[in-house]
Amino acid sequence: MDSITDVAEIDNLAMDSAIDLFEDVCREWYMLAFDGSMWSNLDVTPFYQHISSDQLLWLRCAQLTPISIRELAKYCPNIHTINLSGCRSLDVKSLNHLLSNLPNLEELDLSGLKFIINTTCHILARKCNKLKKINLNWCQPINSQGIEILVKSCRQLISLKINGIIMSESNKTLMILIGKLPELRNLSIASYFESSSSQLSPFKSQIYSPPPLTSLNLTNNQLLTDKSLQDIADYCSKSLTHLQLSGCLGFTIYGFIYLASKCLELKALDLEDCSCINDEVLISFANHLTKLERICLSYCELITDDGIITLIRQCTKLFHVDADHCQLITDEILSNS
Repeated sequence: MDSITDVAEIDNLAMDSAIDLFEDVCREWYMLAFDGSMWSNLDVTPFYQHISSDQLLWLRCAQLTPISIRELAKYCPNIHTINLSGCRSLDVKSLNHLLSNLPNLEELDLSGLKFIINTTCHILARKCNKLKKINLNWCQPINSQGIEILVKSCRQLISLKINGIIMSESNKTLMILIGKLPELRNLSIASYFESSSSQLSPFKSQIYSPPPLTSLNLTNNQLLTDKSLQDIADYCSKSLTHLQLSGCLGFTIYGFIYLASKCLELKALDLEDCSCINDEVLISFANHLTKLERICLSYCELITDDGIITLIRQCTKLFHVDADHCQLITDEILSNS
């Protein structure tokens, strides 16, 4: 065992999730398993019900209090992945201190933390510019100005999730900056809120130029129009595989037909509650979206058996169709599809 380097030993430890077993191997391995300086990935969320507070503190891990999270910054400077989603007992001061001491951070999930403010975005921009994936869903009161600061500095972002952010008058600038992220593939801006002074929709004009997005979530954005669908189709036609437009009520059938004619790589579509969807749209999907695997059409009350049957027959890779609360659909599709 003396001839095995610490790094090699850590590689071996990473192959087994049951750390307690290492104590039976040798004490050196057991101590290495709890050396925070060797950790690169921290996510204790699956184990909240099983790991006691004392154990988490002893592990020099992210106990869910402002005091003990500072220990993580002290002992685990090499973390590149951290998930603090739902850690609501933290506060912004302790979190900002932690982020200020994680220069190698690449993946961060802070979703659902209501105390996050624009200052956190400032710190991420200054100290964590290696970020590749960030989830700030429902982190209010962050607004578009904070996100703008973030994306100016974190140019390696692959995934940006900012559902529920508060849009201000700078939102058009934000969309332009997002469009200039060269590596971005996954963008989620569902359910954004406009401030009272904002008269802009972020997608009414040019939403973004390339990069080639593969996944786009615009759920529950009420101001989107057919022009938005045309922009998506024109800029992402060769790359987009997953598109979520649930609850977007500003579209017409012509926007969807244009989208289908361009975005031939689509595999998953969520169109729940898009009330304009009818059989003509489904036939257009059937003619163009041959790679389609999943589609949600719940509450699309204009579609009938004919449209669903055509879609199923022509989209041979389709294995999941959600059509809840579509009143014109009957059991006929079961015998004819």
